[in-house]
Amino acid sequence: MSPPSEHERHGQFLCHYSESEVALHTFVRSLVPTRQMALEVMQDVILVLWEKFDAAAYFQGWAFGVAKNVALRHLRRQSRDRHVFDEELVNQLADDAVALVPVHDGHREALERCLDKLPAAQRELVLT
Repeated sequence: MSPPSEHERHGQFLCHYSESEVALHTFVRSLVPTRQMALEVMQDVILVLWEKFDAAAYFQGWAFGVAKNVALRHLRRQSRDRHVFDEELVNQLADDAVALVPVHDGHREALERCLDKLPAAQRELVLT
C-alpha cells in the first residue's frame, strides 16, 4: 500500500484538526495568561502539527502534547515578563485541561442544542 498523496494527507489533517480545533484552542488558552499569547501559540502549534502530522496517531491527544510543548517554549522565551506562568504550573494546568476535555465537549454540545432552539435573530444576538 502506497503512502497517501500530499493532497490526501492535507485532507486528513484538516479533518482531524477541525474536529479538535475548539478543544485545542481552549486548552492552549488555559496554559497562557492572555488571549493574544494564545493566538501566537496556536499559530506555532498549527505549523508543528502540520509538519509532524501522522494520520495513524491519536490526533487530539497528540495535538494536546504538541500544544503543551509549544506553549512551554513560548513561555520560556517570554520568561522575562513577570506575568508568565512557570513550567510546573503549566504542566498542572495542562493535566487538568486534558482531564476536562470530555466535560467541556458535553457543555459545548448542550450549548449548541440550546442555541439551535432560538429564533435566528435571538441566536445572532447571543453570538455577537
